[in-house]
Amino acid sequence: MNIAIFTHNYPKYKKDRKDAGIFVHDFANELKKHHQVFIFCPDYGNDKKFSNWSIFNPLSAVNFFKNVFFGIRESLKFVEKNKIDYILCAWAIPSGIYGLVSKFKHGTSYGVWYLGSDLNIYSKIPILSTIIHFISIRADHLFANSYALAKIASHKYKKCLMLPASTKLKDVINTTKKIKLNNKKVNILFVGRLEKVKGPDLLVEAAKKVNSKFVINVVGDGTMRNNLEKNRSSNVNFLGYLDLYEMTSYMKASDFLIIPSRNESLPLVILEAANYKLPVLASDVGDCKYVLTKYKIGETFKPGDVNQIIKKINNFKYKQYRLKGKFKLAVNDYGLESSVRKFLNQIS
Repeated sequence: MNIAIFTHNYPKYKKDRKDAGIFVHDFANELKKHHQVFIFCPDYGNDKKFSNWSIFNPLSAVNFFKNVFFGIRESLKFVEKNKIDYILCAWAIPSGIYGLVSKFKHGTSYGVWYLGSDLNIYSKIPILSTIIHFISIRADHLFANSYALAKIASHKYKKCLMLPASTKLKDVINTTKKIKLNNKKVNILFVGRLEKVKGPDLLVEAAKKVNSKFVINVVGDGTMRNNLEKNRSSNVNFLGYLDLYEMTSYMKASDFLIIPSRNESLPLVILEAANYKLPVLASDVGDCKYVLTKYKIGETFKPGDVNQIIKKINNFKYKQYRLKGKFKLAVNDYGLESSVRKFLNQIS
């Protein structure tokens, strides 16, 4: 079978793993073990990824719709040229639009793989909500990367299967760069975009009042970085984007991971941390509480509550979770092999 993956976010080179496109890349490579796989990822110009645009900005909105029309034209050519039998649209917007048009034009079956932005943001915006609805009811299959999103999609559209978005870290587990952190401190790790939805501002505020034994290392970049650095306390270190080996070396050396997000589905970083038996303290959003509780690998706090973040950090029993957590089981249940198997069983 010739399977195409339509996406707006795909690594441009092997080590480009700094955002969500990494899971599409790793899923595609695992899928290639079973079928021919073709990637359609339009170049939206200016070296900017589609996800970095804001449809609330007039210029971005114009570019958005202009490039959607460009994508429609090119995707139709792509499907015909490569004799595609099935299309997996990673994100409903804009990939689902291309999948829908390909079905009308060529009769090609397609599935939509929702992420948080589709159902938590775009589906609530007039016009886009109508487009997503039409894409969804016409799709042959619906997938979502968390149980919470799958439940929303099943209620709004039709039956949706939870399909975890995972990355492949097995090849680097034993080859991470060795770093030395202060073993007299408790080293907390944050990995993510420095944007409001990820809650780094909440973490920086909480850091000012936690016990002096804690040090927080922040991996990632974004529009909030300058303001966060100006307002940070001395126990917060901003490391910027790190390559795969550097990022995983911090996972290996840290005491626990923190996810202070205001909104999430199932963060990739939870599953990545599980590879290193790294306990997680996270906001009670999306599937975080379900996964952390089920596998006994961490706990949650109320989203957006700085005082509770402070309290939870000061009292987090990370050593107990490291000893008793079912990290390996979590990796197996939500790993790439499991995701690809679920996907193929659904479309066959």
